[in-house]
Amino acid sequence: LALKRLPAAISSSCEALPLLDRLGGPRSPDRDRCCDILETAVDALAKLLGPADTMTLDARDRAATVLESIGRFNEAVHQRKEILAGLRARSDPAAMGAAEKLGQLMGMAGRAGEAVRILDADPAIAATKPRLLGNLQLADNQLLAAKRSLEAATEADKGSAKATATDNRLCQLLIEIRRGRVDAVPDWFDPS
Repeated sequence: LALKRLPAAISSSCEALPLLDRLGGPRSPDRDRCCDILETAVDALAKLLGPADTMTLDARDRAATVLESIGRFNEAVHQRKEILAGLRARSDPAAMGAAEKLGQLMGMAGRAGEAVRILDADPAIAATKPRLLGNLQLADNQLLAAKRSLEAATEADKGSAKATATDNRLCQLLIEIRRGRVDAVPDWFDPS
């Protein structure tokens, strides 16, 4: 019975939250109650089925997406962390993508330093997502580490899209500016 009711409660909450957010705004007590219901239902489902169950992971993903869309970043981060833990528990290759989503979300939530520690814990992520790691390190003011990561990203992107290479160079320029090593705009810099 609980297995039928919990997914229904999660679906209803996911549908209601954006509406309550539009109607009452971010300080709406109804929206807060609905967030609590959603989180409680997802946690109960995880307790019932286990943290690595596919239904649990799908419910957490839906909850994280909705919470992120209404600006509840800390709650969304919690859901994404649980997704990553569940995927790692069953050695799922999708853990890489989950870690990337978690890192991006934590960067938006102003928790770049914590995100860097999570991504650094998995060497495969650091090796395959150097740009994400570099941007998070830059946001956390880890300038030397960011420079190394972005140089690795530039090396990996050689021969790919010009926009990607320009983005890497701009991030590296920002690092040098923060370190006080730039006196003039480089020759390659185009204001457009």
